[in-house]
Amino acid sequence: ILLAPTRELSLQIAENVRSLLTNIEGIRTAVLTGGVDMNAQVRAFSKGADIIIGTPSRICDHLRRHTIKPKMCHIAVLDEADVMLSMGFAQDVQTIIHALPEHQTMLFSATYNESVEALAQQLLTQPFTCEVKKEILLAQDTAYCCYMIAEKQKLDLLKHLLKQIHGQILIFCNTRRTTDFVTSFLQEHDWNAEDIHSEMDPKKRREIMKNYRDQKLQILCATDVASRGIDIPAVSTVICYDLPDALEDLIHRFGR
Repeated sequence: ILLAPTRELSLQIAENVRSLLTNIEGIRTAVLTGGVDMNAQVRAFSKGADIIIGTPSRICDHLRRHTIKPKMCHIAVLDEADVMLSMGFAQDVQTIIHALPEHQTMLFSATYNESVEALAQQLLTQPFTCEVKKEILLAQDTAYCCYMIAEKQKLDLLKHLLKQIHGQILIFCNTRRTTDFVTSFLQEHDWNAEDIHSEMDPKKRREIMKNYRDQKLQILCATDVASRGIDIPAVSTVICYDLPDALEDLIHRFGR
């Protein structure tokens, strides 16, 4: 069972898992997140699932309804633990972990603050710790610029910047609505741009990401569905059209 803080991240992880399992038969996956009818989810994994990926709140809902069997689970993965805690999922996470039989728990977190450390001490037994030093995270040949402008000036500045940039560009927006808006604007002005977000058909999202990785697409506009777990080596410039709600997320965006 793998816990992720948001529906977007759960769907992205599910895509990655299914991609890894492409040539392996007999392993079933299920994605349990909010925004989807619970009965539909139950029907989707009525024949069982070897790997469950989902948000803590929705998995707790299934536990209360006894629609999943936690006693069959022997590995639990807590992904982006710092985000789960900041979103108030600590109690749900503990409920799920305590419902499992003897198992292995793995915890991953971009930051290791006091709350994450406390969670690790509660849920892990003699864990092996692998830590990346903070000063290494952004120790790259990267230049950073910040423009303090009014909201109504953003598109004009974006046009100005794009005319000066060569190579592939990744633009982050905070919401699907803004992502669609910026992409439509760029397309109307003849830029080779597409967007991705969690509400998109997974097949379409994979197609766009493949075109982007193959450098057939110059500009990708995205919500934070593209800020974690994705490596895109050819990107030359990352633009935050919106600042993220948590400044720590800038590391994830720039780290692409």
